[in-house]
Amino acid sequence: MPRAFDDGLFRAALGRFATGVIVLSTGPGRTPHAMTANAFMSGSLEPPLVVVSVGKKARMHARLATARRFGISILDQAQEPASRHCAGQTVASFAPAFGELAGVPVLANAAVVIAARIRHRYGCGDHTLYVGEVQKLA
Repeated sequence: MPRAFDDGLFRAALGRFATGVIVLSTGPGRTPHAMTANAFMSGSLEPPLVVVSVGKKARMHARLATARRFGISILDQAQEPASRHCAGQTVASFAPAFGELAGVPVLANAAVVIAARIRHRYGCGDHTLYVGEVQKLA
C-alpha cells in the first residue's frame, strides 16, 4: 500500500517530539565505542529494563550484535559538546572522558549513568531495539 507521506516528512514530524539525549556506549573501558541517541525509554520497573533503538547501518549496531552489556549516559544541557562529538560532529578542543560503572564504559560527569545487560534484541524495520536489564545506576 503506497504511503501518503515521504521519509523526510515522517522524520521531520517525529523530530518535533521533544526527547532527552543519551550517549550509548559499549566495549572495553580502554577503547569504548559511543554514539548519541534519543530513541531511549524505560521498559519496565520490575525487572528494571531500558530500551534503546539503534539503526542497522550504525557502527554501534555491529558492536551491540556481539556485546553482552551497554552503558547509558543521560546528558544535561551543559554536555552538548559530548552529545555532538558522539554524534560524529567535530567539536574543537573537545575529547570525551569516559569512566566505568560496573565494568561498562560511561561518560564521566553525565547527569545519570546506567550499566545494563542485554536481555533481548528485537528487529524493528531498519533498527534493532536493544532491551537491557539495569544492573547499576548512579
